[in-house]
Amino acid sequence: MNIEQLKLLIAEGEGLTVEFKEKYTPKIDRDVVAFSNTKGGYILLGVDDAGNINGEKLTNRMKAEVTDLDRKCEPPITVNKMFQVEKVIVIEIEEGPEKPYSSSDGYFRRLDAVTQKMNRKELNYFQKMQLRFFDITALPLSVLLKAIVLKTRRRTWGKIF
Repeated sequence: MNIEQLKLLIAEGEGLTVEFKEKYTPKIDRDVVAFSNTKGGYILLGVDDAGNINGEKLTNRMKAEVTDLDRKCEPPITVNKMFQVEKVIVIEIEEGPEKPYSSSDGYFRRLDAVTQKMNRKELNYFQKMQLRFFDITALPLSVLLKAIVLKTRRRTWGKIF
């Protein structure tokens, strides 16, 4: 990402895939989890909510802390891209393949420009949807075909009798 791309992200403002943070805090794990549970996105450190660049410096200590926080998530999350663009630190988070993810504070998701803690009903729904998707994709093709044939037979036999 170059400075022009960064300026464009900032100009568009916070949203489903962009979060501004004035400075680094350990509570960033909530946003990392939320982006992993949603569509991925960018955390821009050194930018306030109004889009003003205050600046933040990327240090080895900060990199180590973010990596440590991400490993403590369940399942662990790997942040592959964390870099400095001028005065802003960009953390790129990909959508996670093993949803739902949680931090020590719970399960979070992105809703528009806000990171929200999931309630029990949302979490149950989220897990059911992931389980359904997993069940179908994990089955061998022969098993799927048998299930389709049996379901079709049941519908046909039900109409006959």
